[in-house]
Amino acid sequence: DISGVPHLVRLLTFVDGGPLIDAGRMSRRTAAQLGRLAGRVSRSLAALDHPGLERHFQWDLRRGEEVVRALLHHVPDAGRRSEVEGAVDRVSRTVAPLAELLPLQALHADLTDDNVVFHRDASGRVVLDGVIDFGDVSTGWRVAELAVACTAVFHHHPDDPFAALPLIREFEHEGCFEVFTIGNERVVSFEFTFKVLSSPYFFSANEFEYLIAHNHIVFEMNRRVISKWESSRLLVIHHRLTNC
Repeated sequence: DISGVPHLVRLLTFVDGGPLIDAGRMSRRTAAQLGRLAGRVSRSLAALDHPGLERHFQWDLRRGEEVVRALLHHVPDAGRRSEVEGAVDRVSRTVAPLAELLPLQALHADLTDDNVVFHRDASGRVVLDGVIDFGDVSTGWRVAELAVACTAVFHHHPDDPFAALPLIREFEHEGCFEVFTIGNERVVSFEFTFKVLSSPYFFSANEFEYLIAHNHIVFEMNRRVISKWESSRLLVIHHRLTNC
């Protein structure tokens, strides 16, 4: 009450610390922490149900192919454009028979190093404190939570896509292994998890660069996203060689 007039007040708390993106190159130990945190978030949100979670926007990986094809013309390099188009074709053939079978649940949908807060312990090691920015919370494929988290590792290790494996292992240990499994078969391939994931971010970055020229924040975002794309491409190559 101020001078006899009632006012509604929204009280906000905050997570102390800084965004993980500012911590420098991500170690395998930190990647494992991020996987553990992502698994806990996924498990915590699994029972959440609300009509507002059904959102039609480009961050829903169920719309990955639609988003990529709509934004493909924003990629100026013809070679890369052709490469990505071919990748999307392959991913679509992999995912199409499985799309209706993959578990759905509420997702944070943006668990990257931009949205995880950390501090350093007495020895200088990174300690994750919490998650911020719930603006993209929505219903989607459960495996998408893991896939998005993996991209946070890729731009730190563009030449080592397997740097994401500690993250995947810890996500599994948090009780979320079923994201990979339908019955007794693992049906979510590396191509789905990493290439479909990278595509909406890659094309959105190119779209922003097209619309907002000379913006250093957009250019930096685009650089990081392209690193994620290149790393995911290496992972698919390694995966294919392993299975030859």
